[in-house]
Amino acid sequence: MPTLAATDRQLKVFDAAWEAVRDDYLQTDYGAVNWDAVRSLYRAKVQAGLSEDEFTATMRAMLGALPNNQAIYQT
Repeated sequence: MPTLAATDRQLKVFDAAWEAVRDDYLQTDYGAVNWDAVRSLYRAKVQAGLSEDEFTATMRAMLGALPNNQAIYQT
């Protein structure tokens, strides 16, 4: 079970990545992706507590929602 500190750190990383896309993504419609809905879906998973491998997979899935592999998450 992940610790509260690990979950808090993961949420900070998640929020920073999500906000970077929101603020800096070149396509203002995010390639027809509802970016707010993507946040709701994947942030709930992070909030529930994830292992590091699960967190990495979740971040990659979130960014993978954007078209044409235009954003990636690397560890």
